[in-house]
Amino acid sequence: MLFKNDIFQYNDNRYRLLHIEPSKNTAWAISMGAPGAWPRPFRWSEVSKLEPFDTNSSAPVSNFGAEAEASS
Repeated sequence: MLFKNDIFQYNDNRYRLLHIEPSKNTAWAISMGAPGAWPRPFRWSEVSKLEPFDTNSSAPVSNFGAEAEASS
């Protein structure tokens, strides 16, 4: 599940999640790879199933909560 400011990968592009409107099935995100990009809408029902992207590697994060607990 994604939360505000998480980075996710969608169609080979990375986006930062800016705002979520579940009642409208809308999530707003901005491309991380396009200079001057504007926020664009996504279907929250699709994006909510994605995992946060780990900026320290090239793979999505799995068990994000477990990794945070292990490092503390």
